[in-house]
Amino acid sequence: MDATTVAALNAAAEFGVNVTGISRAPGGRTNLNIVIKSGDAQYFLRCYTLPQDTGWCRRLRSRESILYEHQVTAFAASRGIPCVAPLRSPRGETVVEVDGHFYSLFPFIESGSLPADDARTRLAAGFLGGFHNVMREFPVRTQRPQRGFLPLMADWFHLSETDSGRVAEIVDWARRLKPRTDTQKAVARNICYVEEALRVLREDFPFSAYDEFPVVVNHGDFSRGNIGWRDGKIVALFDCDTCSLDLRMADIAGFLWRFIWEDNSVFDMERIRPVVEAYRSENEIAGRELSLCPYLLMARFSYTVLQHLGAIRIRPEANLMVSIIVRAEPIKWALSLRARISSEFAKL
Repeated sequence: MDATTVAALNAAAEFGVNVTGISRAPGGRTNLNIVIKSGDAQYFLRCYTLPQDTGWCRRLRSRESILYEHQVTAFAASRGIPCVAPLRSPRGETVVEVDGHFYSLFPFIESGSLPADDARTRLAAGFLGGFHNVMREFPVRTQRPQRGFLPLMADWFHLSETDSGRVAEIVDWARRLKPRTDTQKAVARNICYVEEALRVLREDFPFSAYDEFPVVVNHGDFSRGNIGWRDGKIVALFDCDTCSLDLRMADIAGFLWRFIWEDNSVFDMERIRPVVEAYRSENEIAGRELSLCPYLLMARFSYTVLQHLGAIRIRPEANLMVSIIVRAEPIKWALSLRARISSEFAKL
């Protein structure tokens, strides 16, 4: 039995679970996810990985940061959002530590991913609106530890990503890089778009938006794979691992890219209007706030690309070529269509 399995069994024991079966859960690029069986019951055990455990993620996960996530999921679940909240150990804890790693235990929800069609996209938009509406009442008004507002990532990125360095240091490193591997060549080709996005955010983003519009807990990774679908309805919202306080557009911009623009990058307002109306059916949002979409889109994906660059800076052998190329696309797209997107969205 390998060390990872032994640690998982010990973590399950901390939660009072008598394990009769254990297997690696499919998916999950960042954390280690394990399916635990105990007789007829099933559980989902998550090991929050450390920077040395993975080839790309340097994210610092303190106990306080994980507990913030757990507060979010428990609050949302208490208000009717089917977030999968963690279970408590016999000592009342939702986080246990085994061999230097943090573990949490969740109910196992049998479901598939949300189907990819326009009707389900509108359904997801309304669901996201409902989630944001609930999170306006979240009683914890402080930011998640080691996080901050996305357009201000230069102020807090180095607190979130272990050993990666400050944003300016990472950008300077990438600009000076003499590429040898395919991953490094992808860095060299795409760093100019991240630099331009950071400049636009610094010089053009209206930071008064944080005083004018609601700041709520965002899910942070609202994608089809994190929406549990069964029997024709949404039964679960998974993986609030990247939740934090921000403008609602941080979630909405990422949602629009993943659900609409990623597969067909043609900017078509006829596809957008019904989705916005579906969101508004659960949560009113003005055109002026929607007009921030391109800024938050480039901010969200610039942050992810910078995560990758920081990992490559520490581990030059990391193979992240495809991931960098894929995540640079929305940045390039938002930069090229920024004025048009803002103008059209402002009219909604």
